[in-house]
Amino acid sequence: MPKKIKVLWVLTSIVIVLGFFFTSIKFQVQQSREDHKRRAEESRIAYEEKLAKRKAAMALSKKVENIREMVASGKNKKAIILAKEVVEKDPENALARTWWAVALVNLKKMDEAIEMFKASSSKDPNQAKTYQFWGLTLVKMGRYQEAIDKYENALLLEPENSNGFTYWGAALGQMGRHKEAVEKLIKALDLNPFNKLAYGVLVDSYFHLGDYPKAWETVKNAKKQKLTIPEGTLSRLRKVSPEKG
Repeated sequence: MPKKIKVLWVLTSIVIVLGFFFTSIKFQVQQSREDHKRRAEESRIAYEEKLAKRKAAMALSKKVENIREMVASGKNKKAIILAKEVVEKDPENALARTWWAVALVNLKKMDEAIEMFKASSSKDPNQAKTYQFWGLTLVKMGRYQEAIDKYENALLLEPENSNGFTYWGAALGQMGRHKEAVEKLIKALDLNPFNKLAYGVLVDSYFHLGDYPKAWETVKNAKKQKLTIPEGTLSRLRKVSPEKG
């Protein structure tokens, strides 16, 4: 092969190789840019979806709070309508079901309320509030031992809940188990020395045990905390004990 042709062939080969090389680099750069744009777009979409979910969750949380306020103000039927709306949008929402159940209790629909408490606990077994209201409902139905079981469930989740021990003590008192009731009520007051209900139930428990000095001592302790005992409880105590609170 003549020298000039050989040189030309080599140069041509080099040009072709360089052409492929630069074309490959250009393609890779372009591909990298497209990948970057795609990832950026995916990140933007993911962020917007996350933001939308957060806003939706906040809106539902606000509605659940509205349900609670409706129940507290006696607007039970409206509370149930809103609870249904929340549950339709968020089938796993346990707290909406709990307030729905409380509204049913207020409407004297006890059996329906119990079923709703069951549904709530199945969605979220870690809601102490559900078990506590469930227990209070069972007390209204005269099912005291079942109520105690629910209070125990609530206290396993919130062991420092003074009201839980108060309700437990009150249920024991309804069953005539006043010594056990005293233990729970003292525990309630250890956790919260300003628990007015616990003082009242404790005075009543001492009354039924015939321990009138302890009953009056509890009355005095309540007064030290600037709390009052129900007049009916004091009236019963005064009839059997001359000591005044």
